[in-house]
Amino acid sequence: MIGRRALFSALGATGLLFTRNAAAQTNSAARPFNGLVSGLWTAFIGWFLYGAAASSTSQVMLSELLEGVAVSRLMKHQPATIDGDLPVARLVDDHFMSSAERAFPVVDGGDHLLGIVTLGDVRKVPREAWQTTRVRDAMTAAPQLVLAAPEESAAAALAKLANRDVEQLPVVDSGGRLLGMLRRRDILRWLELQPRRGDPRMRERHV
Repeated sequence: MIGRRALFSALGATGLLFTRNAAAQTNSAARPFNGLVSGLWTAFIGWFLYGAAASSTSQVMLSELLEGVAVSRLMKHQPATIDGDLPVARLVDDHFMSSAERAFPVVDGGDHLLGIVTLGDVRKVPREAWQTTRVRDAMTAAPQLVLAAPEESAAAALAKLANRDVEQLPVVDSGGRLLGMLRRRDILRWLELQPRRGDPRMRERHV
């Protein structure tokens, strides 16, 4: 696994300033030094995923961090889905306003993916038309989406997220059946859980 020193070297002054500021705002750990290191690492990963993932250098480094990890391991299984015939008003009231999700997959009567509906899609519908507009008429249809396969590498999926500048990818099988959703924050959580070289807590486990 790639070392933290190499990652920070690639980060550069702008990203390092970002991580320092983020860590300073969030660090309230009982052990200040370890908390600072942890905060810097988490903020750095977030910057890499959301701000630098499109660059060739960062993609190489993230590929190493995600080596051998399949999409199926990181994706959200059994995500909440939306019926294409649901009125946009119900989508807003029953789903967007009652959850932290910013996008939902839209399926037919089974699990076949029809598309994705996002907050951006809803904003394009005039407020007075929410009651009469169906989700299928507001969503981004499946043929326009970038998809991921469950056996695909998480690094390849991250490249798709970066290239299209989207927050999530539907994960489907060869027949177009929805299996899950892979979101940037799922990848971030995985990276946060990985041991870092030089972490004193790793040494403690082997004492």
